[in-house]
Amino acid sequence: MQIRDKKILITGGLGFIGFNSALHFAKNNKVCVIDDCSRLGVDKNITKLQKENIEFHEIDISIYDDFKNIFFIFEPDVVIHLAAQVAVTLSITNPLQDFQTNVLGSFNLLELSRISPKPPTIIYASTNKVYGNSLGEPQ
Repeated sequence: MQIRDKKILITGGLGFIGFNSALHFAKNNKVCVIDDCSRLGVDKNITKLQKENIEFHEIDISIYDDFKNIFFIFEPDVVIHLAAQVAVTLSITNPLQDFQTNVLGSFNLLELSRISPKPPTIIYASTNKVYGNSLGEPQ
């Protein structure tokens, strides 16, 4: 199956999966990337997106009004939701930041999709961490 002629919004679009998804889907679709640029080394990815004429916005999806403005201007058909704070250590040392990024940001996406006149399809990627230890691994 090939996705064509859709408007695809990618949250967390400067990370490995998001960035490569943006490049892939931009061949046959209009793509908008959102990322808060919280990781070092994303400058090269931003430059590459610009060279490929992929729309980019530096925003934090946990800030509702900022996210809402981009969401309703772009009017996505599909959202690939990859924005997350992934460091387990930070979730322990700064649980509020972890909550805001992971829970509030996801809530904002779901709420904007719910109130949208044309609710998008949402594709969500999780992590292997939700499964815990594999069978046979020491506890």
